[in-house]
Amino acid sequence: MTAAEGELEGQLEGALELSVANERVLLLPERALWLPAHDTLLVADLHWGKAAAFRAAHVPVPMGTTSSDLARLSSALQSTGARQLLILGDLLHARSGRHDETIRTIGEWRERHEQVTMSLVRGNHDQHAGDPPATLRIRCTDEPARLGPFVGVHEPAHHAHGYVL
Repeated sequence: MTAAEGELEGQLEGALELSVANERVLLLPERALWLPAHDTLLVADLHWGKAAAFRAAHVPVPMGTTSSDLARLSSALQSTGARQLLILGDLLHARSGRHDETIRTIGEWRERHEQVTMSLVRGNHDQHAGDPPATLRIRCTDEPARLGPFVGVHEPAHHAHGYVL
Protein backbone atom coordinates (compact mmCIF):
# COMPACT_ATOMS: atom_id res chain seq x y z
CA MET A 1 0.00 0.00 0.00
CA THR A 2 1.38 3.41 -0.98
CA ALA A 3 1.37 6.41 1.35
CA ALA A 4 -1.45 7.97 -0.73
CA GLU A 5 -3.51 4.78 -0.45
CA GLY A 6 -2.92 4.70 3.29
CA GLU A 7 -4.05 8.30 3.60
CA LEU A 8 -7.15 7.52 1.54
CA GLU A 9 -7.83 4.45 3.68
CA GLY A 10 -8.10 6.63 6.77
CA GLN A 11 -10.76 8.77 5.08
CA LEU A 12 -12.97 5.81 4.17
CA GLU A 13 -14.37 5.04 7.59
CA GLY A 14 -16.87 2.21 7.56
CA ALA A 15 -15.75 0.86 4.17
CA LEU A 16 -15.48 -2.87 3.61
CA GLU A 17 -12.42 -3.81 1.55
CA LEU A 18 -12.59 -6.89 -0.68
CA SER A 19 -10.62 -8.46 -3.47
CA VAL A 20 -12.80 -9.10 -6.52
CA ALA A 21 -11.42 -10.35 -9.83
CA ASN A 22 -7.95 -9.86 -8.31
CA GLU A 23 -8.58 -6.15 -7.74
CA ARG A 24 -9.08 -4.15 -4.58
CA VAL A 25 -12.65 -2.85 -4.21
CA LEU A 26 -14.30 -1.02 -1.34
CA LEU A 27 -17.95 -1.14 -0.42
CA LEU A 28 -18.78 2.27 1.02
CA PRO A 29 -21.48 3.03 3.60
CA GLU A 30 -22.76 5.70 1.17
CA ARG A 31 -24.13 2.80 -0.93
CA ALA A 32 -21.35 2.98 -3.50
CA LEU A 33 -18.51 0.80 -4.75
CA TRP A 34 -15.03 2.33 -5.03
CA LEU A 35 -12.56 0.93 -7.56
CA PRO A 36 -9.30 2.67 -6.59
CA ALA A 37 -7.26 1.21 -9.48
CA HIS A 38 -9.69 2.86 -11.91
CA ASP A 39 -10.32 6.01 -9.84
CA THR A 40 -14.01 5.24 -10.30
CA LEU A 41 -17.00 5.30 -7.98
CA LEU A 42 -19.96 3.12 -8.97
CA VAL A 43 -23.60 3.50 -7.94
CA ALA A 44 -26.88 2.12 -9.26
CA ASP A 45 -30.59 2.78 -8.97
CA LEU A 46 -30.41 6.39 -7.81
CA HIS A 47 -33.98 7.05 -9.04
CA TRP A 48 -33.63 10.82 -8.77
CA GLY A 49 -37.02 12.50 -8.81
CA LYS A 50 -38.86 9.44 -7.49
CA ALA A 51 -40.57 11.33 -4.68
CA ALA A 52 -41.56 14.10 -7.12
CA ALA A 53 -43.07 11.47 -9.44
CA PHE A 54 -45.02 9.99 -6.52
CA ARG A 55 -46.27 13.43 -5.48
CA ALA A 56 -47.35 14.10 -9.09
CA ALA A 57 -49.47 10.93 -8.75
CA HIS A 58 -50.93 12.32 -5.48
CA VAL A 59 -49.02 9.89 -3.26
CA PRO A 60 -47.96 11.76 -0.10
CA VAL A 61 -44.21 11.33 0.29
CA PRO A 62 -41.72 13.65 2.00
CA MET A 63 -39.73 16.24 0.10
CA GLY A 64 -35.94 16.37 0.09
CA THR A 65 -35.11 12.78 -0.78
CA THR A 66 -33.10 13.73 -3.88
CA SER A 67 -31.15 16.30 -1.85
CA SER A 68 -30.25 13.72 0.80
CA ASP A 69 -29.20 11.24 -1.91
CA LEU A 70 -27.02 13.92 -3.52
CA ALA A 71 -25.41 14.70 -0.15
CA ARG A 72 -24.58 11.03 0.38
CA LEU A 73 -23.09 10.79 -3.11
CA SER A 74 -21.08 13.98 -2.52
CA SER A 75 -19.67 12.42 0.63
CA ALA A 76 -18.52 9.34 -1.31
CA LEU A 77 -16.99 11.48 -4.07
CA GLN A 78 -15.19 13.63 -1.53
CA SER A 79 -13.86 10.78 0.60
CA THR A 80 -12.54 8.84 -2.41
CA GLY A 81 -11.45 11.74 -4.60
CA ALA A 82 -12.93 9.80 -7.53
CA ARG A 83 -12.35 11.28 -10.96
CA GLN A 84 -15.13 9.17 -12.49
CA LEU A 85 -18.68 8.33 -11.44
CA LEU A 86 -20.31 5.38 -13.19
CA ILE A 87 -24.06 5.03 -12.71
CA LEU A 88 -25.30 1.53 -13.46
CA GLY A 89 -28.84 2.32 -14.47
CA ASP A 90 -31.93 4.09 -13.28
CA LEU A 91 -30.56 7.58 -12.76
CA LEU A 92 -33.97 9.23 -13.09
CA HIS A 93 -37.09 7.50 -11.84
CA ALA A 94 -39.75 8.68 -14.29
CA ARG A 95 -40.54 11.43 -16.75
CA SER A 96 -43.10 12.79 -14.25
CA GLY A 97 -40.29 13.29 -11.69
CA ARG A 98 -38.36 15.72 -13.91
CA HIS A 99 -39.65 18.81 -12.10
CA ASP A 100 -37.79 22.08 -12.53
CA GLU A 101 -36.85 22.15 -8.84
CA THR A 102 -35.46 18.59 -8.97
CA ILE A 103 -33.42 19.29 -12.11
CA ARG A 104 -32.21 22.60 -10.64
CA THR A 105 -31.06 20.84 -7.44
CA ILE A 106 -29.25 18.16 -9.44
CA GLY A 107 -27.70 20.84 -11.68
CA GLU A 108 -26.31 22.75 -8.67
CA TRP A 109 -24.90 19.48 -7.31
CA ARG A 110 -23.32 18.71 -10.69
CA GLU A 111 -21.63 22.14 -10.75
CA ARG A 112 -20.00 21.34 -7.40
CA HIS A 113 -18.58 18.16 -8.97
CA GLU A 114 -17.71 19.55 -12.40
CA GLN A 115 -14.26 17.87 -12.33
CA VAL A 116 -15.83 14.40 -12.13
CA THR A 117 -16.54 12.58 -15.40
CA MET A 118 -20.00 11.01 -15.14
CA SER A 119 -21.43 8.18 -17.23
CA LEU A 120 -24.73 6.33 -17.18
CA VAL A 121 -25.29 2.78 -18.41
CA ARG A 122 -29.02 3.07 -19.07
CA GLY A 123 -31.40 0.89 -17.07
CA ASN A 124 -35.09 0.09 -17.41
CA HIS A 125 -36.28 3.34 -15.78
CA ASP A 126 -33.94 5.40 -17.96
CA GLN A 127 -35.72 4.09 -21.06
CA HIS A 128 -38.97 5.71 -19.81
CA ALA A 129 -37.61 8.73 -17.94
CA GLY A 130 -35.29 9.75 -20.77
CA ASP A 131 -31.69 10.82 -20.59
CA PRO A 132 -30.71 13.52 -18.11
CA PRO A 133 -30.53 17.07 -19.46
CA ALA A 134 -27.37 17.75 -21.49
CA THR A 135 -26.43 20.52 -19.04
CA LEU A 136 -25.62 17.82 -16.47
CA ARG A 137 -22.82 16.48 -18.70
CA ILE A 138 -23.57 12.82 -18.03
CA ARG A 139 -22.58 10.56 -20.92
CA CYS A 140 -25.31 7.98 -21.58
CA THR A 141 -24.97 4.58 -23.22
CA ASP A 142 -26.78 1.29 -23.59
CA GLU A 143 -23.47 -0.59 -23.79
CA PRO A 144 -21.86 -2.26 -20.77
CA ALA A 145 -19.02 -0.25 -19.21
CA ARG A 146 -15.62 -1.95 -19.23
CA LEU A 147 -13.20 -1.25 -16.36
CA GLY A 148 -10.28 -3.64 -16.34
CA PRO A 149 -11.66 -7.05 -15.31
CA PHE A 150 -15.13 -5.59 -14.62
CA VAL A 151 -18.20 -5.10 -16.79
CA GLY A 152 -20.76 -2.61 -15.46
CA VAL A 153 -24.39 -3.28 -16.39
CA HIS A 154 -27.82 -2.54 -14.96
CA GLU A 155 -29.33 -6.00 -15.24
CA PRO A 156 -26.89 -8.60 -13.91
CA ALA A 157 -26.16 -11.43 -16.32
CA HIS A 158 -23.10 -13.45 -17.29
CA HIS A 159 -20.73 -11.51 -19.53
CA ALA A 160 -17.91 -13.13 -21.47
CA HIS A 161 -15.60 -10.11 -21.10
CA GLY A 162 -15.39 -9.77 -17.33
CA TYR A 163 -16.75 -9.87 -13.82
CA VAL A 164 -20.23 -8.31 -13.84
CA LEU A 165 -21.01 -5.44 -11.53
